[in-house]
Amino acid sequence: MKKALQKITALKSHWYYWHTGNKITAVLSMIITSILVTGILIASVGFSIWGLILAVLMDAAGFMLAAIYLLIVRPYYPDLFYGQEEIDMLVVNFLLAPLIFSFFISRITTFYIAKKRGHLFALPYDHVNKNT
Repeated sequence: MKKALQKITALKSHWYYWHTGNKITAVLSMIITSILVTGILIASVGFSIWGLILAVLMDAAGFMLAAIYLLIVRPYYPDLFYGQEEIDMLVVNFLLAPLIFSFFISRITTFYIAKKRGHLFALPYDHVNKNT
């Protein structure tokens, strides 16, 4: 379990590489992720391109947007929208599904691009004595 957690924490966002000065890695990751996610989701189920753009650019912040809708907008303004079930399905289909799919594809793609570009990966628990 500890080993699996180490591998998961090694998967960084493309924004991590952007803010640490590795802009080429970040841009390549965004481009390849966009192509992969767009191709897979549009070919398989026909998702909206806007959901994909939001998913790639917002990364983890998109989950906060969905949480704001779920916790604030939906319960306190139910009469604001006509057909609450339809709006919920739109949020799931065009925001949450692309976000979740893109989140994992983005992390995996960024990992492999960074690995190919020679970035070193220090796992958070590498310094811990392996005998303990």
